[in-house]
Amino acid sequence: MRKYHEQKLSLADAVSIAVIRRMDIEKVASFDRHFRIILTQCEVIGVDEK
Repeated sequence: MRKYHEQKLSLADAVSIAVIRRMDIEKVASFDRHFRIILTQCEVIGVDEK
């Protein structure tokens, strides 16, 4: 949470991001813009898609 304090992550988002990274997950479905900004190594599906 310190590293991305400017993004104002919630604890739930920070934990989710840590788990996604630790488990080397390649695709994430989310409507949370933080995931697209922080998880650049993943394909984030659902954010800003219309």
